[in-house]
Amino acid sequence: MKSKILTLTFALAAAASSSFSQLRIGPTIGYNLDNMALFLPANQTYAETTQSTSNFNIGAKAQYDYSDQLAFTSGLILTKTGTTISSSYSYNLGNGNNTFADANKLSVYNIHIPINVIWKLKIVKDKGVGMVFGGGYLQYAISGTQSYTATTSSALSTSSYSSNSNIAFGNDATKDNLRSFDTGINIGAGYEYKNIQLTVQYIFGLRNLYPQANTTANGNGGTYTLENRTLQVGLSYLLNTK
Repeated sequence: MKSKILTLTFALAAAASSSFSQLRIGPTIGYNLDNMALFLPANQTYAETTQSTSNFNIGAKAQYDYSDQLAFTSGLILTKTGTTISSSYSYNLGNGNNTFADANKLSVYNIHIPINVIWKLKIVKDKGVGMVFGGGYLQYAISGTQSYTATTSSALSTSSYSSNSNIAFGNDATKDNLRSFDTGINIGAGYEYKNIQLTVQYIFGLRNLYPQANTTANGNGGTYTLENRTLQVGLSYLLNTK
C-alpha cells in the first residue's frame, strides 16, 4: 500500500512539473564594472595596483523553468573585461631622486558561458517574481589589446613612453601576456516581470590569468596572480519556445 502511495505521489509531482516546465530563450545585454584581483610576490619591492574599467556584454540566454520556483539558465555571451595595472617607485642614481610610474590598460573580448540555478520568490501577486541565483562559468578570451604608458622624472628632465599592442594569449611564460581560459563562480539576484529580467551579479574568477606565475614575476620571483572580478548588470527578454 505504501509503495502505491509513493508511486502515485511521484507521478503527480512529475505531471505537475512537466505541465509547468518550459524553455525560454532570448537576447541579453548588460554593463560590466570590471577589475582584476592582483596578488603580488612577497619579495616584490614596489607596489602595483589595479583600477576598474567600464565595459559591456551582449549575447543570447536560455532558461529552463522547471517549476514556478526553480529554473536553470545558461547562455552564449560576448563580454568585454579588463583592468588598468599601475605601479610607481623611486630610485637614486647619484643625481638625486628619480621616479618611475607606468600604467598598462588591458581590454579583453571573451566568450562567456554561465551555468546558473535560479530560485524564484513571489513578492507581490501578479507583479513578477524576485530571483536569487548562483553557479559557475566558463570563459575564453578571443582577442585583446594593451595600452602602456610610462614616465620617468628626475630633477633635470622628464621623459615619457607609450605603446599599443595586441595581447598574446597562452601558457608560455616566455612570450604570452595572459592565459586565455578562465573559470569561476557567480552569485546574484534579480527581478522578473513577464518576459523581462533584470539581474545583478558578481563574477569571481578562480583561475590565475598570469602565465608566469609559477616562474618569475617581473624579475623578482614568487607568485604573481591576476584573477577576474566583475560586477555585472543585465537586461534580458525571454520568449517561450512552445
